[in-house]
Amino acid sequence: MKLLLALFLAGFAAHADTVTILLVGDINISQRADPASAFANVLQPLKRADLVYGNLEGLLVKSAGPDRDIPDKSGWIHLGPEAVKALKAGNIQVVGVANNVAYGPADIMKSLAVLDANGIAHTGAGANLDAAHQPAIVERKGVKIGFLQYTAKWYEQDQQIATAARPGIWTWLHDRMPRKAICDSEMASDWPKPACQSCQTRAGGMWGAMMEIIQFEILRH
Repeated sequence: MKLLLALFLAGFAAHADTVTILLVGDINISQRADPASAFANVLQPLKRADLVYGNLEGLLVKSAGPDRDIPDKSGWIHLGPEAVKALKAGNIQVVGVANNVAYGPADIMKSLAVLDANGIAHTGAGANLDAAHQPAIVERKGVKIGFLQYTAKWYEQDQQIATAARPGIWTWLHDRMPRKAICDSEMASDWPKPACQSCQTRAGGMWGAMMEIIQFEILRH
């Protein structure tokens, strides 16, 4: 089985013995009359991929209004639960949720519940620290693929960062660093594996996840 890592390209050839993964950047679908149409212009490559992963840049909860959803980020509004329609229509099956706009323990958990209800795997946040650092593991064509996401940016620790007893996101403050978490995930996934041996990246959010996987691709060759 061959693994092909593809960044968001206009087109690519799919083969029966290839698992094609698309990594997309920030996904922020808000204030749109028809969220399901958000990816209409790039739907073809999204649908061709065996697996699409992206950074969910916002929470799937009803907005309380600008300057209220995230007091430290002027003008920001949460995406709303209807934004999940864009993920489903765009064939986005796995998302990372560890980023600076995941704000408020209760809202983080509500957003994860929307993802769960719609069958979208996620990583980077959870009901406590143990849950927040769990990988999202999916299987395609007999290959199990693991994803991790963490962030190096946040606003308020008590509103965002997971602890042993509080919901939140996974950050660089935690003792469980990405290298160890990747190694721990080896038992449950087929790919990536060697990254834990020499990964030195310290980027946050989606770029962190991408750099882990890209470095793995370099190492395995």
